[in-house]
Amino acid sequence: MNKALFFLPLIFSFSSSLFAVDDLERERLFKTPEPETLTPRTIRKNKRVFLYNESLLMEDQGGYMEAKYTGNDHNRFSLGYHFSSNYEDFSQLSSLEIMFSRQLRVFTELWISFQAKRTTGAYEALADEVQSANGDIERSGSAQSFTTLGLGGGYRFRALSGFFDSNRMFETVDAYLTYNYHLDGASDVQYQGFGLSADYGLHYRATESFFYGTKLSYNISNLARSEEEGESLPDRSLVFGWLSLGFELGYYY
Repeated sequence: MNKALFFLPLIFSFSSSLFAVDDLERERLFKTPEPETLTPRTIRKNKRVFLYNESLLMEDQGGYMEAKYTGNDHNRFSLGYHFSSNYEDFSQLSSLEIMFSRQLRVFTELWISFQAKRTTGAYEALADEVQSANGDIERSGSAQSFTTLGLGGGYRFRALSGFFDSNRMFETVDAYLTYNYHLDGASDVQYQGFGLSADYGLHYRATESFFYGTKLSYNISNLARSEEEGESLPDRSLVFGWLSLGFELGYYY
């Protein structure tokens, strides 16, 4: 239950973006043109439409300032590093991830994302001790490793931009269906199976393309090993669930 408290920022920010009904309805009525056709003057005249979840950034182009509209972003590539959410021992878990996203404008600015992640950590940081899947094996303290591939979607928005008083602060939420390959360090047995993950990111747009920020991620997976004679699925399954904090950097293009 304590882990659920970490999701309060995500829930509040996501709700702010999704349930601002008046703003969304107004944007639909305007029949927004392609971002590439917009001029800075047009954008500034219609801030409540074009700058609702986007920004007009002023960038130094070698002696002169040029306006860059974030609504022209099409793709996002990022690298991330995660560690345990346990403030008493952050080193219990470490995770490296690569993510590629592409915006599908025809679906109300939905971003489709692919994720590849490698996670290692102590068993107690990833799951609770269970009496199944070789339940006679003591897993506490053993090293566990995961290779995760995920496909999902999400949104980029600016619900907290007013709080930070910056047009360079952005938030993202993403949810993934994942497939996981797992090596149980206690038994040296391989498991695999599907799972889900959800991410909340708070990023600063440092330049026209480059960004960096923090990330909160929750992962859950139900994995199984190869069947042995007379075994039921619960007898050869392991369930993992963990919350991680991390840093992320990347660029838009």
